[in-house]
Amino acid sequence: MTDVLERAAHAEQLLKDPLLQEAFASVRNAILERIESAPMADTEGAEKMRVMLKLLRDLKSNFEQAVRDGQLVKFNLEEERKKRDLEFKFPWRRNRA
Repeated sequence: MTDVLERAAHAEQLLKDPLLQEAFASVRNAILERIESAPMADTEGAEKMRVMLKLLRDLKSNFEQAVRDGQLVKFNLEEERKKRDLEFKFPWRRNRA
């Protein structure tokens, strides 16, 4: 779990980094410009650019998923802590569903 939390923190830090945000935007804009300027007959070239755009989105999605995974782990840990606190305060409730 610690690994997931560390990855989440790192991914969140990267996603908030202005330099990385600028790089994502710059690459995305360059790909879109190439798609827009591609001749109508160049369907293969335009398709390659669309694949590049999808890969760029997938890359960013990987960072976002790491953040969501960390949020889920934090939530689960907090729920377990609350449950333990209740069991400590009310030991007769331990065997209840």
